[in-house]
Amino acid sequence: MKIAIIAGRDPKIHTDTDGGSVYLEYLQSKLQDKSHDVTTYIPQGVKGGIVSSQHSYKQKLNKNNSNQTIYFPLSIQHQNRGIISQEDYFYRRIDISKACVDYFSDKKLFDYDAVFILHCANAFGITEKDLLPFERTVLFPMMTTMHYKKFTTVPSEYEQLERATLSKMQHISTPSDEEAGVLLNFFSLEPSRVFKTNRGFSVDDFPFHQHTRSGALKEIKILSANGIRPQKNHLFFVDLTASLLSAGITPRILLTGNNGRSHNPTYNNYTKQFWNYAREKGVQDYITAYDVIPRAQLVRLLVEADIALYPSTSETFGKSALESAASGLPTIVFDDIPAFTEFITHNETGIITQRSIEACTRVIIDLCLDDISRYQYISEQGKTLRNRFNWNTIFASFFEQLKLRGII
Repeated sequence: MKIAIIAGRDPKIHTDTDGGSVYLEYLQSKLQDKSHDVTTYIPQGVKGGIVSSQHSYKQKLNKNNSNQTIYFPLSIQHQNRGIISQEDYFYRRIDISKACVDYFSDKKLFDYDAVFILHCANAFGITEKDLLPFERTVLFPMMTTMHYKKFTTVPSEYEQLERATLSKMQHISTPSDEEAGVLLNFFSLEPSRVFKTNRGFSVDDFPFHQHTRSGALKEIKILSANGIRPQKNHLFFVDLTASLLSAGITPRILLTGNNGRSHNPTYNNYTKQFWNYAREKGVQDYITAYDVIPRAQLVRLLVEADIALYPSTSETFGKSALESAASGLPTIVFDDIPAFTEFITHNETGIITQRSIEACTRVIIDLCLDDISRYQYISEQGKTLRNRFNWNTIFASFFEQLKLRGII
């Protein structure tokens, strides 16, 4: 079969560890494993909704990759007009999506047996102009207005376009029951349009490691494998560090991802706020940020750390938390993010606790100092996630649902 994928990120540029890029990488791989002819369309110079000359240069160097990837030009000479307010980021995404229309105006997408689109914003323009075979198109929303609103301001124009796009889509793949609920309730979609496919992880990239601890050890290394972004709520780590120090514990906070070098100025401003707050609290020396790192280095940190903690305020699934838990690193998440319960069962595959400094401090001390047998048990239970959430299992389920829907 001929399959087209439309995305805003390039999985072959390995400095991009965004969940969307990782999903695209394995979607391409599993489709090709089934001998499908896959063409991926990515707007030239665009990364996550921002135009970047540096990213365009990286794409030019990537011309000879093994996948058929087309970096198509925008119909206008799009220039970033500056991202001053939080809403500006979404206006840029609207501009880019509408600028993609001319490239697809010849209706080339109707030549494909199936079309997959990653992120609603990548579909705005071509959906509005009916340049898609809707009966053979699958949309992966990735992150919707309801999740964005938890940490930023979304303009009404963006939400209207998102609603119009979703209303035309007949096949929408969502990674969690929580996100499915948003699609059904907030966007008023018919249940028949929505089907769930969890996210996965690579068992080869993330081997299992059994963690043990000595209750006498007062130093605790805490990993969070997300870029420093407002929706990941890294400010929480500053107050947590101060709280643990007050309790006689020496925390070592290990953060990975974009450390003020994101394509999105909003994230960079948040990073400045994070470090300013850490200095204000006098805890900056207990925090290490590694920027974007190769997966092999992340695996080393997963082994080195004592626990993983993800204080996110918005998640459609939680890729990084899954990778941590499935690698055997006891992982803590908060009870107000339902998506985490797709793979975290309290006191089994991880810890679910209240969103407060006091509750989190108490859980960390209990787990790492007072109840070592439970700590080791939770680490071992990470093995139970490896069969359920590896990419082979995830995409076997996905392809089965595509067959039921008459797409493949």
